[in-house]
Amino acid sequence: MTDYTDLIAQLKVRLDSFGDGRDLTSDNAKAVWYADRVMVQSIISGLMNIDSDLAKPERQLAEKIAERDAYLAKRTELEEELAVVVTSFVDSRARDNEHDRRYRCEQQLRLLDRGELLYAPGQAYPRLADLDVRISELTEKIARLKAKHHAYKLQAEAVLGATVTN
Repeated sequence: MTDYTDLIAQLKVRLDSFGDGRDLTSDNAKAVWYADRVMVQSIISGLMNIDSDLAKPERQLAEKIAERDAYLAKRTELEEELAVVVTSFVDSRARDNEHDRRYRCEQQLRLLDRGELLYAPGQAYPRLADLDVRISELTEKIARLKAKHHAYKLQAEAVLGATVTN
């Protein structure tokens, strides 16, 4: 969590220093006053909301990564089970059981690849490609939000004429 309370307080003092725009006589001066005021207000808002803006996509990213890890673990489990080869059988029943086991593993792998393998009632493992796309989208969104946050810091520096250390 980023703490910009001092910086926000300085920006609010700067905002108060603009005074009342109704005291200005020319339309150009009023337009400049309004633009400056809106800019400082947006910087304050951006700095105050950055943690809440980042919280949801970071939580979603962690969930998608956990889902991807669960998918990969299940795939590895099924592939390892399928890799076990039994060549000697006591009777035809054992041979049929081994054939059924291998068929079941192959079928579960196909279902897993299609995103149809259930891990709980009504809940299936998502397709790996879909997870990768969503993870990349969330990563890009987080990067955009962090860049936006950095831009707010640079704007605050420009408005206050001081370097922001956080």
